[in-house]
Amino acid sequence: MSLLHRNLIFAVRTFRRHGGAYAFGVCALALAAGLSIAIFSLVEAVLLRPLPFPHQDSLRVIWKADRKAGVPFVELGYPELHDLQQNVEAFASVAVMPTTLYGYGQVIQSGAKDPVQVESAPVSHDFFRTLGVFPALGRDFADTDEQIGAAPVVILSDTVWREQFDSGRSIVGQQVRLNGIAHTVIGVMAAGVGFPRGAGLWLPLGMGPFVERRGTTYMQAIARVRPGYSDAQVQAQVNSVFTRIAREHPEFYTAQQEGVITRLADYLNGSARVQLFVALGASLLLLLAGCVTASNLFLSRTFGRRTEIATRVAIGASTGQILAQFLAEGAFAGVLAAASGLAIAWGLIQVLIHFAPPDIPRIDAASIDRLVLIFAGADACIVALACAAAPCLTAARFSRSSRLTAKRPGLRLQSTFTVVQTAATVVLLAACLLIVVSVRAMLRADIGFHNRDTITMNLALRDLAPSQKSVFYTLLLDRLRESPLVASAAAVLVRPLEGTIGWDTHYQTEFDPAQTPKETPASNLEAITPGYFQTVGTPLIAGRDFIKEEAEPVAIVSRSLADRIRKLGHDPVGTRIRLGRGGAGPWLRRNWWIATPRDSASAWLF
Repeated sequence: MSLLHRNLIFAVRTFRRHGGAYAFGVCALALAAGLSIAIFSLVEAVLLRPLPFPHQDSLRVIWKADRKAGVPFVELGYPELHDLQQNVEAFASVAVMPTTLYGYGQVIQSGAKDPVQVESAPVSHDFFRTLGVFPALGRDFADTDEQIGAAPVVILSDTVWREQFDSGRSIVGQQVRLNGIAHTVIGVMAAGVGFPRGAGLWLPLGMGPFVERRGTTYMQAIARVRPGYSDAQVQAQVNSVFTRIAREHPEFYTAQQEGVITRLADYLNGSARVQLFVALGASLLLLLAGCVTASNLFLSRTFGRRTEIATRVAIGASTGQILAQFLAEGAFAGVLAAASGLAIAWGLIQVLIHFAPPDIPRIDAASIDRLVLIFAGADACIVALACAAAPCLTAARFSRSSRLTAKRPGLRLQSTFTVVQTAATVVLLAACLLIVVSVRAMLRADIGFHNRDTITMNLALRDLAPSQKSVFYTLLLDRLRESPLVASAAAVLVRPLEGTIGWDTHYQTEFDPAQTPKETPASNLEAITPGYFQTVGTPLIAGRDFIKEEAEPVAIVSRSLADRIRKLGHDPVGTRIRLGRGGAGPWLRRNWWIATPRDSASAWLF
């Protein structure tokens, strides 16, 4: 029997003989290791795992911003795709996609299955070539698929293909009905490709007077940068293009608009990067505190084994053999804690995925994979070192001392570990207290609307005339309001915090000096039904809400827009406003205004 084998057997017997003290330390380590492994699995799935696109670091998402007007997000139009393709040398390929999938749901009708609504993304024909991916079945979009009069075609995602068409390879070339219109399936995209996030179908953008008009802006670009171009060079070239087209088309663009260029990984992850790394740091801090606690427990047990060490030395055991025994015990504790931590981590991953914010991308792909197992192995090594280091130092002193019953060598080391344990615990408690205070402050923060007892749902009415849709929503809201479980109900085009999307429109008040079209300020416009502000809990500071039948066109504006009127020396109540660049639209009477911290939505029009 080898020495290692004998040491491991003796370690198991020691754990059985002193089970209480060792079990507590191992359980504490298992919980800490399990939490750190679970958090790392989320970090690996969201941040460390490569995107399903080759050379992802060269991909950029592009939109515009107007810093002077305070507008951080300005959508692009299809003509700007050609501007970027022809005038930015740094781009190997450019495509456009919608800024949001909001409103692009398609109802699939195929075979004997019930109709199901799936989010779709209308994209330019070179979208997938820019991303560097190709269909697993069938073909990609061609430029002819975008032309006027082209036969409707669609590319399915791998998920939709498997769930709705039972992974049938004969689906390519068949027709499916989307919103009642027959589309030919030309391809099935490779597994894992779900960009823009949530897309289950891709349709060609489709040309026409509306899409090709410069004033039609509802897109953002995706570009692949050629090797050798720095971020500064790309930014300079894009800004040069936007400045030129603003000079050539002042009726549509302002000279203050500049490009916003974001790496694809940063665009997808957003604030999730900071949140996940903070959580990982907190879990590692907890693991550190657990290691110090376990090390102190193992050190205490070492004092009780002085007689055992003295007996082994007396019968000829060397210092190396004594240390090998304690190293084996530490290794056994590390492996036991890491194995238990893996089991705990598996359950925690399911819980974290269930309760995680829905805006964290790819979090549902978190699992115990090879990289997570490597991290668990590193945890086991750290735990083993923590459990063996202090006992080995103490045992070595005991084995070399002529007074094996002396207490001072071990007590000094134990005092040091007690100080370290106290310091780590204080730091951990301070970090936890800071997190609790921050979360409490966020929960109490006034975000301008109720977020705890408000439920939302998306509805996409197809094949109905506008008058029929109006009747449907009226009946739906009346039925909801009659329910004893509903305090109030209303409808809105874009929900709060849905994103920097909506109807961006220019406006002019009757007191504004004469302005050229490019000087007209811009605002975000929302369509709502009466009772919306009461439903979401946004207080009206003055005036009244909309009513079902208004005698004249009216508008509700935010406090920031109302303050602009006051700076001109007028009362916002009763002020008229025109929508459209250069004040081309009809006058609306601004009779009522509200306060809201969401300045990105400055006006609501019913």
